[in-house]
Amino acid sequence: MVCPGRHRRRSGTGGHLLSILTGIRRTNFAPGVEFSYSNTGYVLAAAIIRRVTGMSLREFGAERIFGALGMADTMGRDGSSEVLPRFAYGYGNDDGVIRRADTDERVVGDGGLATSVADLAHWLGFLADRRVLGADIRAALLERTVLADGTVHPYALNVHHFTVGGKAAYGRAGSVDGYRSQLLYVP
Repeated sequence: MVCPGRHRRRSGTGGHLLSILTGIRRTNFAPGVEFSYSNTGYVLAAAIIRRVTGMSLREFGAERIFGALGMADTMGRDGSSEVLPRFAYGYGNDDGVIRRADTDERVVGDGGLATSVADLAHWLGFLADRRVLGADIRAALLERTVLADGTVHPYALNVHHFTVGGKAAYGRAGSVDGYRSQLLYVP
């Protein structure tokens, strides 16, 4: 299995992070005026899924997304201590010393997705022909952010739009200590 990475190590717990977020009373800028990537929305989405459905993000993904697409090897990790079969662990290089670089996943929603290359074929099939999940979900996933001044940003719902060799493409990069990934789809 491969693990598409995230941007940083975790500290605290999901509950601790949510308690911090509930104390925020203002944003860095007015909504729609600027764009700034943040993992916070994905953590909040996981909390909303749990409250609305009663399922963890892992359970919801397995039932409603990955299971539907036939992605049997894909799951959200609930914690870094969980042993996954065939999981490719990351390694880092500290001044010439190679060491295992485990992720510290105590917050759910903004990373921790484990998949296999074979399962990615199912995901790319969905992106290609909207199979199983439907055209409306695919369109929402790929809809770019439009700022108040009309600027169309290359970011959509966790998908970036690119141009590769003059052709439109989209995908997602990620990294965390020990991991780097780039999933790029050129229709």
